[in-house]
Amino acid sequence: MTEPSVTPPADGEDQGDDAARPGSRASFGLPPRRRGRPSGPDRVALHVRVTLDVDALVTEIVDHTGAGPQEVVEEAVRRYAAALRRSGKLPKDPADAPGPGRSVIG
Repeated sequence: MTEPSVTPPADGEDQGDDAARPGSRASFGLPPRRRGRPSGPDRVALHVRVTLDVDALVTEIVDHTGAGPQEVVEEAVRRYAAALRRSGKLPKDPADAPGPGRSVIG
């Protein structure tokens, strides 16, 4: 069986991620970087500041469970919402939630 021949791209053609550009990992003989974990569900950025005691709690949970801070916060928000729904402080159906600027928590 013969190896397929590879024709170098013509000038101006896209060489893709595998090209050994000057300064790239490939130009130094290094393997390509890992691409990271597969993409999961769509997410939006949520920036919050927490007190030191809450940060310590998140760290403790992360260390104990092996989950990441994102998973810890997502689970906490889900559980808090479920408790508010059970107590009647949050609508049972999210479609019934009030619009922006209207508080649902006492």
